[in-house]
Amino acid sequence: MPDRHYTWDEMLQTYEIQMVASHEKSKGRTVHGEELSALSFWLLQDTEKKGSLEIEETSKLLQGLRFEPVEDWKSF
Repeated sequence: MPDRHYTWDEMLQTYEIQMVASHEKSKGRTVHGEELSALSFWLLQDTEKKGSLEIEETSKLLQGLRFEPVEDWKSF
């Protein structure tokens, strides 16, 4: 994510979720694995655990996932 530094606990949580996602994919449960993988990145951006993101937060999440940044919801 742009302009973001991570704590050890955040990195550990992301790594743990990615390990479970990889395990699910290796067992043929690809969709579940992809959902878990996406969750790990979502949790990095949704630091307040509010369950939704404003457009600025969404744009940073997309940039972190190597998509083009968005200016507003219409361009999303």
